[in-house]
Amino acid sequence: MESRFSLLAVGVYLLLVLHTASAGAEGRATIKLEGVPDRLEFPIARGRNLVLTATVRGGVARSVWLARQSGDSGRVMLTAVDESIFQINLVDPAVGRLLKSGGQGGKFQMFAELEDGRVIATIPVYFSEAYRDLPSPLVYLIAKDGKAEQLDHWSEESEWLDPAAIMRIELRHPEQPPILATTECAGRIYKFKRLASGSLALPMTKELREAWRKQVILELRYRHGGTNEKQRIAKNLFCVPQSLVMKGNVLRLTIRQRGSAPIPGLYTFLRVRVGDITRGQMMLSLTDGMQKQLIGEVSAKRGDVFSFDLGLGNYHLAVDALVNQLIGADHCELAVFDMQPAVRAKIEAALRALASAEVKVLIAGKEMIAKQGADRIRKQFENEGPRVETFKQFLKQFAATAKIKSPDGEIVPATKWLSKAGKNGSDTSQ
Repeated sequence: MESRFSLLAVGVYLLLVLHTASAGAEGRATIKLEGVPDRLEFPIARGRNLVLTATVRGGVARSVWLARQSGDSGRVMLTAVDESIFQINLVDPAVGRLLKSGGQGGKFQMFAELEDGRVIATIPVYFSEAYRDLPSPLVYLIAKDGKAEQLDHWSEESEWLDPAAIMRIELRHPEQPPILATTECAGRIYKFKRLASGSLALPMTKELREAWRKQVILELRYRHGGTNEKQRIAKNLFCVPQSLVMKGNVLRLTIRQRGSAPIPGLYTFLRVRVGDITRGQMMLSLTDGMQKQLIGEVSAKRGDVFSFDLGLGNYHLAVDALVNQLIGADHCELAVFDMQPAVRAKIEAALRALASAEVKVLIAGKEMIAKQGADRIRKQFENEGPRVETFKQFLKQFAATAKIKSPDGEIVPATKWLSKAGKNGSDTSQ
């Protein structure tokens, strides 16, 4: 019987901090946990991302994980986003499986193993299980050849689906079929129709397929009772993404050696894995949610660019930096983009030249040092601004209103200065 969970956290749990201290010279270690919501229901509603952030202070963490209690083999690892900052998205199906309690409720904590071998933890977060008496319907995918595949609510199997291979979606129940089932896609509500067998079915029309591809996630909702009963989630279905989700022009990743991280914005569909960083090189691979390697395991060094296809788009993964630390974890800095690599190389050359120049940058009447100005232009270009395909478009969109002030007081347009600074790059589209 499928169950839904409700995680209840008192207001004080919105910011959880556990100070773990040890005697002697080992000093004091801390985990600061942020983002715990007042109330959380599994499965998580469509379009929501509930991210917990764990910050380790007073020591370098080898790894950070979520578990019910210390020593449990069942755990979900957090992703390192900085040397001391780790995150986990509670939409991850592995979290739901780990917290499944059979109606008993329970607790979980965040744990961190430090380089000196110590393990520290947050205080417990308690949860309870709701709707124990209302089983969820079983979700079946009916293929074009009539073959039916049952989906496990808590399993990652068949998590990524191809809408083109599905003829209809059915909700079945051995005892009490739902009264109503719906899904919302692209602003339209689609209703399931009742079959002679009592099951509810949703035909996979061309319109629904296209809307699902754009939306990526399809939330199936149902209710057993009357109109006053709240609809519940039977299953979230993920389709294979057709493109990267990019607000700006570049997606950035920082990954520790021997680690992995998903490319942002794709519900973990694409995952980059890296090996040891040694002598300026590392092994790198890119795998999708169907376990297909888009970039086979290759040796990578700073400056390398690897291309891969997603849907109808072609993208590039660049190795911007390999960082070896005397103290702390070695890591790599990667960038993902869809412009021609030569165009980005020219933009990067111009911005690096500006950041190291002995000039001032004037933006919106404010004077700042060169590095601040370069960082501001880079942030707008990578995260906020319109998409560009050429170096000239970059100058027009992100540098047209800026000016460069030389040490002798001469002021020139930033477009002219950056154009000259990026001359070592290449842009065949100019």
